[in-house]
Amino acid sequence: MSDDEREEKELDLSSHEVVTKYKTAAEIANNALKLVISECKPKAKAVDICEKGDSYIREQTGNVYKNVKRKIERGVAFPTCLSVNNVLRISELICFRLCEE
Repeated sequence: MSDDEREEKELDLSSHEVVTKYKTAAEIANNALKLVISECKPKAKAVDICEKGDSYIREQTGNVYKNVKRKIERGVAFPTCLSVNNVLRISELICFRLCEE
């Protein structure tokens, strides 16, 4: 079996391993969402909440699939974003981060 065939097989959702990876990613995302929601309190900075969400995802994804023979990319696919009454946008978060540095 060639490398291309193996890679193609891995991307097939009929594979138990692929489904397990998606379930693991979903658990991490759901737990990150719970964490972010719990941090939403009066006077909390949006940038701090987003950073906690991202660091939680990085930490949790770093703990899975360590013993695999080939390297699996893992980490934050989409940074944590908050919307306060549909007003706060990613561009504003970037501005907040730059202003705080």
